[in-house]
Amino acid sequence: MTRPGNHRVIPDGNPPPGTIRVERLEENSGALEVALTAEDLFRIDAAFPAGAARGDHYSEQAMRALNR
Repeated sequence: MTRPGNHRVIPDGNPPPGTIRVERLEENSGALEVALTAEDLFRIDAAFPAGAARGDHYSEQAMRALNR
């Protein structure tokens, strides 16, 4: 999850990574219309603190299988 303001969707002309369909681009551009309150941002930050997603994507065993 990316907080609005941390990732621009359209203004710089670059769609979000992986956007290949116009329908998805239009759907993603709707994020520009979302207005979050200070309480919303507090709750998001509390649920997903900085660094919460840091770490290995795959287990050590899975990485060994990938790196054969």
